[in-house]
Amino acid sequence: MAGRQDLSLVHELNGLDKYDYPNVRRLEFDTIYSNLGPVHDPIMDLTMLTPSLVDLRLAGEDTQQPAFWEMLSEHPHLRTLTLSKMQIDTHVTPGFWKTCMKLESLRLHYVDIEDAGCSGNRIFDRLHSLSIANANTMIESYHLDMILQSPRLESVEWDIGTLARVKQQSMDRHWPRLSKLFIFCDVDVVEDEEDLTYVLEAIGNGLIEFGSNHPMKIQSPKALSLHFSTLVRVELGSRSGSATLDILYSCPRLEVLRVGGVDVQKIAERGPWICQQLRVLKIWFKIPHSRRDLRPLLFERLSTLTRLESLEISYIHPRFGSTIGLKLRLEDGLGLLANLQQLRSLDFGSPYLKACSPQIGVEDATWMVENWKKLTKVFGRLNSDEAVEVQLKEILKSHGIATK
Repeated sequence: MAGRQDLSLVHELNGLDKYDYPNVRRLEFDTIYSNLGPVHDPIMDLTMLTPSLVDLRLAGEDTQQPAFWEMLSEHPHLRTLTLSKMQIDTHVTPGFWKTCMKLESLRLHYVDIEDAGCSGNRIFDRLHSLSIANANTMIESYHLDMILQSPRLESVEWDIGTLARVKQQSMDRHWPRLSKLFIFCDVDVVEDEEDLTYVLEAIGNGLIEFGSNHPMKIQSPKALSLHFSTLVRVELGSRSGSATLDILYSCPRLEVLRVGGVDVQKIAERGPWICQQLRVLKIWFKIPHSRRDLRPLLFERLSTLTRLESLEISYIHPRFGSTIGLKLRLEDGLGLLANLQQLRSLDFGSPYLKACSPQIGVEDATWMVENWKKLTKVFGRLNSDEAVEVQLKEILKSHGIATK
């Protein structure tokens, strides 16, 4: 194993002495799936034998020895710590917090940290990246306050459920370097954006990435608008509301946009999109059945995105039975997109939902392969007719284009 830099131990911990420990830079232990019972001693022994260790990932509840955390706090090169599904008891929290003082990246998922062993300000002054990916991660509010006061924070992944435990005044411009904010939330958690607003207002002028893993309802994008001039990547889930429109018309540096449904009638009421730097776009256009005349307008807007490399555009969404999406067909205006010469990936959503297919025809697929020379992937259901679907995929595959 000489020269190996990555070691993942998930199931078995036998024969540890066979490894060339000094070369290991990343260790991953999942004690939940181990059939050997408590394994804190092997974890501690192995960690002590890896002087080059930079990244340690632990899952389970078997690291409750104070000596382990004291040893970890003295490790010369450890910079990243990920903990999942475990508890940090009172008798080990001093060593745990001491370890955190040296970290550049801390990720806590379903972790319960008991209250002890933390004092002073800015004990996390080396921290660049923080991830608290579930509201069940329990940290006392004053610990969170100290974490959030780190002047070096550049990336924060945060469960919306933790916001109520943080003092609003403690977040006053403490993140001057923050460039990435990702919010973890349940579907119905964010109905008002009061908590989210003061988080966005606490960020300096360099936010580049903003997103959510689940639908996040933003009724008013006022706080987000503070960062429109710097945003490069935005992912807002399927209920992004009016924020989607404001982003399309207000973010000149935007390169990646993944959002939900947008009302085409509202697009018709406004001018051209300003986000001409877009490379990746995932969107669902809601067109009322009575306003199919708006389709040429959509093709015109899309045709201005000449740097687009990836387009995911569903035709019918099960939630919106009263509307239809945009068909990429010549009869609807597909020819207007001939200038999307950088397009490499096209996705029509689920390959299993026949009813949601855009009914692409042979002439449409032929046009795509002839005009989009860089196209390498076309995913999703293309036509509800099985015979036509097979024929379309044969055309694409004959030009070296992958399908799924």
